[in-house]
Amino acid sequence: MKLSKYAFGIALAGMLSAGPLWAELPTAPQPAAGQYDYYATADQPVPSPSDVPKAAAPEAAAACDTGCEAEEANPCGDPWKLQDWLQPCRCEDSPWTYGGWAEVGITGNGHNQRGQNANLPVAFNTMSNGPMANQLWGWVDRASKTDGCGWDWGFRADYLFGSDARFTQAYGDVGYDNEWDTSEIYGSALPQLYAVVSYNDVNVKVGHFFTIIGNEVVAATGNFFYSHAYTMLYGEPFTHTGVLADYKLTDQVTLYGGWVQGWDSGFNNANNANMFIGGVTLTSEEGNDSLAYATTAGDFGSGTAGLNTQGNLYMQSLVYKHKFQNDLQYILQSDLASNTNIPGDSTTWYGINQYLLKELNCCWSVGARFEWFRDQDGVRVIDSNGGAGFAGDFWEVTFGANWKPHTNVTVRPEIRYDWYTGAGNPYANATADEQLTFGVDGIFTF
Repeated sequence: MKLSKYAFGIALAGMLSAGPLWAELPTAPQPAAGQYDYYATADQPVPSPSDVPKAAAPEAAAACDTGCEAEEANPCGDPWKLQDWLQPCRCEDSPWTYGGWAEVGITGNGHNQRGQNANLPVAFNTMSNGPMANQLWGWVDRASKTDGCGWDWGFRADYLFGSDARFTQAYGDVGYDNEWDTSEIYGSALPQLYAVVSYNDVNVKVGHFFTIIGNEVVAATGNFFYSHAYTMLYGEPFTHTGVLADYKLTDQVTLYGGWVQGWDSGFNNANNANMFIGGVTLTSEEGNDSLAYATTAGDFGSGTAGLNTQGNLYMQSLVYKHKFQNDLQYILQSDLASNTNIPGDSTTWYGINQYLLKELNCCWSVGARFEWFRDQDGVRVIDSNGGAGFAGDFWEVTFGANWKPHTNVTVRPEIRYDWYTGAGNPYANATADEQLTFGVDGIFTF
């Protein structure tokens, strides 16, 4: 299936002009946890440096006789992998891999507010004027590879310790991964734990896995910016538990469909949610354009955890990516959600994100993000006191850079300005309607 630029333009214009009629459409599959690559399509993320096969030295190849082919030298340095160090004679063709990363950062705000949640509603970097160990992440994976013919199986498990864990735990399911907190800031989470069965071009994932909705992801290595957009934080799920299948219809079309227990739940399904999840990703033959749509819809839950987990929910995300040239990419995302059949109430939220990302050289990239998010009924966004109730519009613009002094190291400085139009003050302990933050983090992959 060949998709021209004109076809993408018509499809994008039609979806964006539909407004509230988006509720008849689906959101964009998120990349799996891996190094952020703003040229990758949503369903085919480029692997993190820890996943890139390392070229074996001639003498090592001879000694181990792995038969694995060497790759060209990386101008930013060959990646160091924990698995290569622990298993120096392992053949790269083995389906089993493991690795991880460590992320630390610091963020200050212009109000000189200090404390654990002083930067909220900006997150995950909520702590102001103090260092945060955001993510110490480890994963083990068995890739399911059929090459389009026959059967295979796979497995994935991810473990997270750090300040980001409290945002990633399975809500409502006490005992799955939310009883391991070591303090009010630090704890543990199991963002993914699933098995995969594959036949030809169909993969069926069963267990606890990342959502396919939206552009930004939980894993630090999967994003350009240190801080996150409102749409990702307050308008979308992070994880699901259930069954999800994907089918590569053609080289340009991938379909998704399955059943999940609502949003961010564990295996107990404490809120008794039952929802459909699905979507489609279209990629141009040249690879310069992609359009991804995904949705979750159905019974949002019994409401045992409050207003945000009851009623009937329809939520969709649409992500369009265009590569102008090899080193410049534009990303447009729109989100829409409608939560109805809540006793005596209903809620709506929606927004638009735009990204412009420019690669300067192999070690430096710069980017900008501009976002508008509307929490129409004031039930999604939380303030620095931990309370919700801001029925209005949230805006933010972020400028940042990625510096890679080595393939395994990424430093992400950013400056961000947020403002709010509506009733109340969501920033600086409910005293301000705007906020300026400065942040920087470092990621080491292994």
